[in-house]
Amino acid sequence: MGVAVYKYGESAEQLIRKADKFMHEAKRSGKNKVVGGSNVGSDSKESSSTLI
Repeated sequence: MGVAVYKYGESAEQLIRKADKFMHEAKRSGKNKVVGGSNVGSDSKESSSTLI
């Protein structure tokens, strides 16, 4: 599962893109994982955390 944190002012498309990226990261890292974060994109340093 991918989880993204909404940043004030970002579009729904940007939020969904972040969650999608985290979902693919969780799939690559194994079963039963939740990966999420708040800083993903071309204008910020990428950051993610495995939650479960």
